Amino acid sequence: MKVKYLLILTLMVGAGIAGVTWFERMVDRSLNLMDFNSDGLLQPTEIGPLARHRFDVLDADASGYLDKSEQRLWLLSNIGGKVSAALNQVSPSFDATSASTSNDDIRLMLQRMVNDLNLPGAALIFGRDGGEVVQLSVGDISIDSVVPVASASKWITAATVMVLVDQGVLQLDQPIESYIDSLPPRWSRVTIRQLLSHTAGVERSHVLNVSPQSVRASMYKAVIGVPFHADSGSEFAYGGATMQMAGLVAEAVTGESWGDIFDTLVAKPIGMQHSFYGHPLWDGERSEIITPNLGGGLHTSAREYFAFLARLAGADDDRFISNESIASMEIDNSSGLNQYFRPTGIPDSWGYGLGLWCESIDNVICDRVSSAGAFGTYPWIDRKTGTFGVLVTLGEAIDVMPYAQHISQMGGNYLPRASNR
Repeated sequence: MKVKYLLILTLMVGAGIAGVTWFERMVDRSLNLMDFNSDGLLQPTEIGPLARHRFDVLDADASGYLDKSEQRLWLLSNIGGKVSAALNQVSPSFDATSASTSNDDIRLMLQRMVNDLNLPGAALIFGRDGGEVVQLSVGDISIDSVVPVASASKWITAATVMVLVDQGVLQLDQPIESYIDSLPPRWSRVTIRQLLSHTAGVERSHVLNVSPQSVRASMYKAVIGVPFHADSGSEFAYGGATMQMAGLVAEAVTGESWGDIFDTLVAKPIGMQHSFYGHPLWDGERSEIITPNLGGGLHTSAREYFAFLARLAGADDDRFISNESIASMEIDNSSGLNQYFRPTGIPDSWGYGLGLWCESIDNVICDRVSSAGAFGTYPWIDRKTGTFGVLVTLGEAIDVMPYAQHISQMGGNYLPRASNR
């Protein structure tokens, strides 16, 4: 009997030691990810937008940074909070959307989301047939607040690359070895289409550990270092590394930085004058950005993201991108492939086009598309109803998504339906 109890005690102690070791690894991993200046401390600019607004609480000694002990407490509270939320999570319930949805109805739902999820605020713009219909904001986030939109960046990144396809500078199905010399063999055979659709076969990675202040060579080294998991074109693995490679190809063929490419091809033509690519966690000076993160580093506002969507959903003569490229982006590339990695909260029925999710698919054509970001931004275009819009906030995407989708459905009932295709 004593041997039995001794064995149990030994296992418990071993589990405890393993747990402590695992937690220390988590602390080190998070520090390596966010400590962009490598000083062992986390500055307010380095901890991400969801923690930045409560930095005073995290910084217990008011030193102006988080030391190792404060990082431990922060991570421990995060883990505890996520476990508690998972155990107690109840999906929000909504009344059926009405055909007579009003401006006030949508504002009340936006306010409910902010209250229920304890968000700092939210901004919403949606339109129909290329024009703006509703513009609302509550709390501390306005229509013009510039915030990091995380993976909502991917839609705009893909569109920027597609303008180069329109110009004949790039070809969707040409191996990228045609554009960049001396690539590792498996990377060399990947195509632009596979990069933008997450079907290149590489492991899931957002290469977030590369500082936006690093030289371009650092990002290139990080990207080509991401290992392959499967043959190109055989599986879907959502991530940012392939988006980053698409940007590196764009830089190689144009001889310009990504920031200049985006400004020239997209931002200036449609008036996104305050939007820029940086890093989803880093909040330093825009002038210090050398190597932006393309899968999740866009900083923009509801007004300027809506301007982008309006060009895709509106009249042909108002577009910066061809109808052919828009159609190519809105074709499902992932259904039928092995699903190696899909983000939490994304339904199995959704496919993936180029830089966007296909929420509804009709014979590989995406009838409804979106590109949700980890911090809660949710842009969408519904080709069936002719409606489109963007919700911008700062919260956990898995919590925001049910509200965001319900609000977008309310928008679809705001005016009589008409087809945009």
